[in-house]
Amino acid sequence: MINWVDHTLTITGEQTELKRFANCFVRAKEGDLFPRYYSDEYNDGEPLTRRVGELYFSFDKLAPRPEDSERWVLARWGIKWVACGAEIDLTPGELKLKWSSGYAPALAVYAELAELFPRLKMRGDYCELMLCIGGEVFCYGGKLTHIDKSKIIEAEMDAGGGRKWRCS
Repeated sequence: MINWVDHTLTITGEQTELKRFANCFVRAKEGDLFPRYYSDEYNDGEPLTRRVGELYFSFDKLAPRPEDSERWVLARWGIKWVACGAEIDLTPGELKLKWSSGYAPALAVYAELAELFPRLKMRGDYCELMLCIGGEVFCYGGKLTHIDKSKIIEAEMDAGGGRKWRCS
């Protein structure tokens, strides 16, 4: 059974940069496949289709596109379960992004997003209560700041105060 880590990220900045970020997320159409790395390394070389309507990050929308985009995702996520159940909401001046990742918070993704979109301010959190994993992330100017709150969550869960913790 996979333990899913829930992530939320609020992004602010210039509307043109917010749109550039939002445009990297596309909805899967009938027959869309996962990147080749997923099929090759985790599915015995067989192609694996995406669920129709699934929201995913498309490297084809970046300019310039990373040369290693087939491997980029695996290198950044470190596991075969990349962002799942993603939701994105773009309003004037703000973008809200939610997703889940399997087993781990995949902090390298935040660092990469900070580098790809240095003019945007990103503030978010992640948590998975069964594993007592949680923290906050802040990105700006190409840099990631991470505050690990896992020990605080674990101590409060052990003390019976877990009901106040919620994954956003």
